[in-house]
Amino acid sequence: MRGYQAHVAFLTDARMYINMGLQSILIGFLLQIMVLGMVTYYAFPSMTNVYTADTHEKLPNMVLLKYLTGIGNLTLADDLTIETELSPYAKGWPSLSLKYYRAVADYATNNAYDYYLGYLKLWVQRSFFAYVFSGLYLWFFLHKAKDMEKEKFIRGAKLTPLAELSAKLAREAAKNPLSSLKIGATRMPFTMEAKHMLILGASGSGKGVLLNQLIAQINDRKSRHAVGDRMIIYDPKGEFIAKQLQPNDLIFCPFDARSLKWNIFNEIEIEPDLEVLARSLFSPPSARDSYWYNCAADVFRTGLVYLKMKKTTSNKDLWDFFSKPLMDIQEAFETLPEGEQGALKHIQNADSASSSIISTLLERIQFFRYLTDVDGDFSFRRFIRDQVQDEGPQPNLYILNIAQYANLFKPLMTLAVDIMSRETLSLPDDPNRRLFFIIDELGTMNRMDSVIQLETVGRSKGACLVCSNQDLGRIEEEYGKANIKTFCNNFNTNITFRLREPETANFMSRAIGEKQIIKMSQSRQMSPTDVGDRKSLNEQERTERLVLATEFQALPDLTAIVNMAGFGVSRLIVPAIFYPERHPNFVMREFGDFAIMTPCPPEPITSDVPSKKPPDQKNDFQKLRL
Repeated sequence: MRGYQAHVAFLTDARMYINMGLQSILIGFLLQIMVLGMVTYYAFPSMTNVYTADTHEKLPNMVLLKYLTGIGNLTLADDLTIETELSPYAKGWPSLSLKYYRAVADYATNNAYDYYLGYLKLWVQRSFFAYVFSGLYLWFFLHKAKDMEKEKFIRGAKLTPLAELSAKLAREAAKNPLSSLKIGATRMPFTMEAKHMLILGASGSGKGVLLNQLIAQINDRKSRHAVGDRMIIYDPKGEFIAKQLQPNDLIFCPFDARSLKWNIFNEIEIEPDLEVLARSLFSPPSARDSYWYNCAADVFRTGLVYLKMKKTTSNKDLWDFFSKPLMDIQEAFETLPEGEQGALKHIQNADSASSSIISTLLERIQFFRYLTDVDGDFSFRRFIRDQVQDEGPQPNLYILNIAQYANLFKPLMTLAVDIMSRETLSLPDDPNRRLFFIIDELGTMNRMDSVIQLETVGRSKGACLVCSNQDLGRIEEEYGKANIKTFCNNFNTNITFRLREPETANFMSRAIGEKQIIKMSQSRQMSPTDVGDRKSLNEQERTERLVLATEFQALPDLTAIVNMAGFGVSRLIVPAIFYPERHPNFVMREFGDFAIMTPCPPEPITSDVPSKKPPDQKNDFQKLRL
């Protein structure tokens, strides 16, 4: 049956094409006749008014007919009868062959008839160009057939060719000489930098390659144009440190030998800072845990007040204080002024609730155990606020959190970025300022409400947020479903590489939008006889996604869909530019010896000597010395 269908379909289509070809030839023929008719119409008055050269006697129209066609009178005789007007020139011959008849007519009229005959022959030759229109006729409808197979755009989102998108961006970028960031050949306008960028993609799809290129270009702009740009780079692998670290750049990682020295009290300038730091450090991972984390934040804040009043503000003092038994912490809080004893209500009872609060608190501040001998005067707030003068380009700050110790320092790194985000929001407005927050794998950090605030109001401060992650799953887990829409909505540039996670792929597909189109559909009716064969074409209006979720899942490496608000959606390829590693990604600092102390053997018990209680011993394990 399918063989017959293919056979009938071929014959039907062949007949249609043959008919179309014949019709195109017919059109050419009609056009040729039209041209000849017009030429004859305009030349006929002149051809029928021919006079003899000597007597100026008008020759009859029969002479013209015989001259052009060779047909004389109503017979098909070989010789043509000489008209009276031509007799003086025919030397008495009553009739002549066509050749001599034309010679006599030309002689009598000074070649007037020969001129008209040549004129007509020329236009007959030219008239065959009418068949060029036959070819154009075929080409037009074959080309039209291709258009009919494609969709017709009506409204909605539209995929912009990369060359067209690049041209639009280049025109906007030309308005500011600092528009130097590029993705391949696509130049980003300076104003788009502060409208934030979200980069999504599976591991190995090209996120790191793109981030490295952006960081290198920002560093180049800083040295080339002597601008005050600075970058805060959250580097979970040390990749950017290894490839992009500049001589005056800073690193913060307690286990790295190159790390800055820091103390949390450096961030406290006024009393409300205590509350801000505590809430930032103890942001609840979910709404159901908010009570325990809020209570832990109150206890931590009160502990900071106590340490500040006692002037014991080193990292070791802080860790030792919160490592004390619950009763000692209660007694310390009771020495505070009454207005600072509010946190006592959370831990005043030695019950499971108090234990849970203290456990929550210790879980979030475990990192202070390893900060006991790294006190310093560095402040994240001052880094954002203060400019380093006369020392070349402004330094960048790398927040390093390698995977081996990521869970331990996750609260600390989140706190550092949150402090800098909030300080940026307190800066005076300056749209020409550039503070780049480049956060690779945002989902590996705790929730920071300041990030959403940085998206919404950071533009006027010159903040440029560049976030990347493998998908939206972990971000949604930290920020919740209600915030994920706000989070994505405020990134005006979305660059999406290959996504293997179907929900994220579907979310980004819906975020790009839909298009309303008209598509052509075909239907065919067949019959064993030619009488029943039919082929019909129908136009259908449809609404569909501009980029399907499955298209995101099938993108090759270094290929992404870019969606830039106000400019369009396009498909781009990130150039395969890779940077060599010029520095170690991580340098482990030196630690003191970690030894297990063997307890002293008990003294022997004798019958006449009462048993002795073994002397009090300290911890079974020597503390880790940093």
